[in-house]
Amino acid sequence: MSATTPDALPLLNALEADWAANGTEATQANGAESARVHPSLLQAWRAKLSAAASYTSGYRDGYGLLTVVAITVFAFISSCCAIVSTRAFLVNDSCDARRADSVLGMHERRQRLLQSLHSLGRPSANPPSYRPKNVNKPWRQLVIDSPLEGDRLGVNLTEDTLVITSFTDPRAEAFGFKVGDRILHINGVPVFKQLDFLQVLSGAMRDFHQLKQPIVVTTVDPTSSANKLPREELQRSLAVCGRWQLSSGEIFVISQMPGVEQLLLTLLIGESTAATGLLVRDGPDLRCHLYRTDNTEFGEAWLSFNAQSEKIEASLKPAGSERYGKVLAASKLAGTPSQATPLPCPRQLSGGPYSSAASSWPVSLTSLPPKKLSGEDVT
Repeated sequence: MSATTPDALPLLNALEADWAANGTEATQANGAESARVHPSLLQAWRAKLSAAASYTSGYRDGYGLLTVVAITVFAFISSCCAIVSTRAFLVNDSCDARRADSVLGMHERRQRLLQSLHSLGRPSANPPSYRPKNVNKPWRQLVIDSPLEGDRLGVNLTEDTLVITSFTDPRAEAFGFKVGDRILHINGVPVFKQLDFLQVLSGAMRDFHQLKQPIVVTTVDPTSSANKLPREELQRSLAVCGRWQLSSGEIFVISQMPGVEQLLLTLLIGESTAATGLLVRDGPDLRCHLYRTDNTEFGEAWLSFNAQSEKIEASLKPAGSERYGKVLAASKLAGTPSQATPLPCPRQLSGGPYSSAASSWPVSLTSLPPKKLSGEDVT
């Protein structure tokens, strides 16, 4: 047993005192008597040390038990705190989600309310009669990357109407040509008779060989009911045929296609053709997708004819734009529709560079703010 414990030190001191006292008495007594005293002192010493050791062992056991209990209680408290914090986090997330759902719900209700107010009579920024519509194009564009040998297209045409009657080469059908279709444009240049066709085709072939530019042929099916105006409407539409001048000075021509129940719109800049396209009936109005002579998209034209005043309201929407320009009034000029139909200028027929004026947009049709149309402002 260790004698260094706090209770063993007083015991040792007491034993030393007893030993000293007994030693003094032993010097005065005989040896036999001294020998009997020493064993009794040792037994007492052992008893006291055993008691001290048992006390120390009990103290250590109690201290260890208290330590285990304290650790257990601390772990329990920590786990309880973790559970409480997790529940608080989940409750907070749930509240945030409900708050977000509430905000979204309010936003949706607000949008529905605005839509209902709009439908009840709020003025539209784009009136229904002036909104761009998805109008089916009544023509097809055939892109020919490589013409036939001898700069041919492989088709036979009527002389006056350029209607395809047959194929001189079966490969022409692979280009997209169909018997009965009428050829309208070659690389954006309008053609009306075989002489026009041959001249424009010659320039297109020259561009193909020099610039590697494909040949684009525009055709239309004259017998298709979806691509032509009804005969009654066509007769009424003939009143709009002729040469018209806008209040800004630009001139455009509306003419009937030879042999086809279609109206052709040609926009002029000076005496050059800026763009052409076929007019399509859109309710009481006429619309037209315009293409330049280099076959790039020019824009969309909107026309409204007033039979009483015999004037046309017209507006242009440039390619890539979502809004029309200013609505301008147009007056009819003297001349018959056939005289008003412009032919390609010689520079375009020769395959040379196109006029810069023909590829530019009329400034007066796009730079000015729109005016009222049918009693409403167009923005």
